[in-house]
Amino acid sequence: MEKKLLIAGFMVFLASCLLVLSCKLSTEDLAKQVQEHMVETWEENGIDLKITKDLVLVKKSNTEYSGIVTLSAEGETEQVTVNVLYDGKSFQWEVE
Repeated sequence: MEKKLLIAGFMVFLASCLLVLSCKLSTEDLAKQVQEHMVETWEENGIDLKITKDLVLVKKSNTEYSGIVTLSAEGETEQVTVNVLYDGKSFQWEVE
């Protein structure tokens, strides 16, 4: 009986670890989340920018990502660099 409880406890622990590890976003999902947040931020601040080509991120280090997104405003289009810090739970982004 004790062995079954030990195995059951280990299985619960393993499932919990997998659940926690699976919460971290993939690079593609992080790019989508950042892009959505960028649009929301601009809308909240009355900034009329449109994304014409989706953000693509590349992982630079454990917590740093860098990418390019194409924006348009008032008929002009420009590619800009976006730097992202992501700790596995939350992110910050900055347009250069």
